[in-house]
Amino acid sequence: MKQLHLGHRGWLVINVINMMFMTSLNGLSIYLLRFITDYGLSKQLNLMLQTAQWMLLLLVFLLIADLIGTYLRSRYIESSLILMKKAIRQSTP
Repeated sequence: MKQLHLGHRGWLVINVINMMFMTSLNGLSIYLLRFITDYGLSKQLNLMLQTAQWMLLLLVFLLIADLIGTYLRSRYIESSLILMKKAIRQSTP
């Protein structure tokens, strides 16, 4: 029987790229949180609120991107299962 190690490779590559993008955006949100904390401790409320607005915009974008990522993961699983069914059908006499 043909071995399917990684499933559908096209969707796998798309999912890896999506995960790298999401991880970068999550890192950026943590970086912005650092500035919000620093501005809050130094009582620079104008700068803190301005940075918080950027972070809120980023978090909304992250929510939308995560919904797209969920769709991409489901497409990967579906395509991989279809490939597995085809491989099983071809190997059965």
